[in-house]
Amino acid sequence: YAFSDSVEGYTEFFVNSTRSSFIIAPLPFDARSDDIVVSADNAFNPFGIDFGGNDAVNPNLLSRFTSLGNRSAGFQTNVGQLNLGLRGDFSAVPLVENLLPGWSWDAGFGYGRVEQTADRVGYIFGPALAAAVGPSFTRADGSFGCGPDADNEISGCTPINIFNLSDPAQIAALQSVAANAGSSSNRTLKTFTFNLTGDVAQLPAGALGLAVGGEYRKESLSNDIDFLARSLPPEFNSCYLSQETCSNPTQGANRVAELYSEALIPVLANMPYAKQLNLIAGVRFSDYSSFGTTTNAKLSMEYRPVDDLLVRAGYAQVFRAPTIADLFTPPSINNPQFADPCEGTTQAVGVDANFDRTCQFVPRDGSFSAATSQVSATVSGNPDLNPETGNVLTYGFVYDFGAERLKGLSVSVDFWRYRLKDTIETLGPNTIANQCLTSGSDTFCNLITRAESDGQILNIDQPTFNLGNVDTEGVDTSIKYRSPKFAFGRINAGLDFTYLNKYDRTPDPSNPDSVVGNAGRYNDQDGNFSRLRGVGNVGWSNAGFEVNVGTRYIGEFQIGESDVTKSASAD
Repeated sequence: YAFSDSVEGYTEFFVNSTRSSFIIAPLPFDARSDDIVVSADNAFNPFGIDFGGNDAVNPNLLSRFTSLGNRSAGFQTNVGQLNLGLRGDFSAVPLVENLLPGWSWDAGFGYGRVEQTADRVGYIFGPALAAAVGPSFTRADGSFGCGPDADNEISGCTPINIFNLSDPAQIAALQSVAANAGSSSNRTLKTFTFNLTGDVAQLPAGALGLAVGGEYRKESLSNDIDFLARSLPPEFNSCYLSQETCSNPTQGANRVAELYSEALIPVLANMPYAKQLNLIAGVRFSDYSSFGTTTNAKLSMEYRPVDDLLVRAGYAQVFRAPTIADLFTPPSINNPQFADPCEGTTQAVGVDANFDRTCQFVPRDGSFSAATSQVSATVSGNPDLNPETGNVLTYGFVYDFGAERLKGLSVSVDFWRYRLKDTIETLGPNTIANQCLTSGSDTFCNLITRAESDGQILNIDQPTFNLGNVDTEGVDTSIKYRSPKFAFGRINAGLDFTYLNKYDRTPDPSNPDSVVGNAGRYNDQDGNFSRLRGVGNVGWSNAGFEVNVGTRYIGEFQIGESDVTKSASAD
């Protein structure tokens, strides 16, 4: 809306509401990881021994509660975004217009909010199940009661035959201890911005342009979760329901104040072999409530020796601040896939200290086998995180063919190199075990908890922390063509591809052996790093009608180790 010739207002409002759900298989029961003991004194236990328990002194019992039906969850997500502001120039303010002729300004406010509620169905109240499969006795009328005897009967409890859940009576008993869990989360972002842009001076090669401004952001996060699904201390790897539901309420906020300046400096223009030479310099100061201040600069160059060729290069200091989720995610449980490197080991204790730490308490007679292909793991945020830091170097050229036959054809080639430090990581369990095996470092080995009785994994901690460096480089190439307009229409085509020369990640910079070379490989911690990737398209247009065909190429990559003797520690 134009308030005057020099001031206008703008606003944008966006609302989205989504309902979604999923269904997965019925609840699995693992008497060990769920820390439930099926008592030898349970009326329905014909084996005369205890099963389960987190201390792993008893044999395990694995089942799936198909009688409960599938697990499911429903989500309601509401998103809202409001942006409004004023922008204009100083033509209505003569004093300022004389100081800043031709300058423009922009002041804005933004408010965004995401709300989500979730309801999970198909779970069991753990204490009730523990009582129902615990010791039981026979009442005078021949029915069964929960507890060691009639004097210590557990009120409201019906013993469950965990070994025969197809019996309708047992199905009803199991459903009587079913429980659901709900959660809610709110996330808000408030922003205030102010920018000034204009020309500072007229240089021989053109106008010296300048942009300055500032921004203030406040991001807030709060989560609430039903009491039944709240993780229990001290390990925070269990709750009253299944581990996968476990989490904790949390709240936190992060505030950022920033100032920036960027200048376009024309150096040469319209000279032999220097049609144009510009420098672009910028600096940004940031003050984060979570970790403090940081200042980062950049410098780039654009050089056009002739009309058809542009040579460009740039160097920048970079950083990535921890997100509010990185900082404040509460301890919660997941069940990732895990390939235990200790499977079937016969290596004697004392041969390899790192192996001994990784495989603590594991039998060495070749009998060891993981109980399941999944493990219990505890993911958590870290309010003490620092930002990732690093630098970026890029250089390359763009060539637009000026010859009549090749008009519309352009080629660009850009080389790039990134060096990052203190990367923010939530390590996967396989990476943790492999790094413990490689380095023996407490950073990794202390995250693994095994049962003293048989070496089975009880829990793997997956905290979020600053860990390691990334060193990567490659080249981007782009070929574009747009034909002249013919009687049958116009043809356009494009091919963009990237060659990855290196992607080395070092989880433990103090240990050179911890380097993971990802180029040309798949790694379950980081993903797929094909050396060659590309996208291509061909299109035709005429009289307002367009047809386009596109394709994407992902090159080959290696999964795991080609040497089967290393398969235990493969990705």
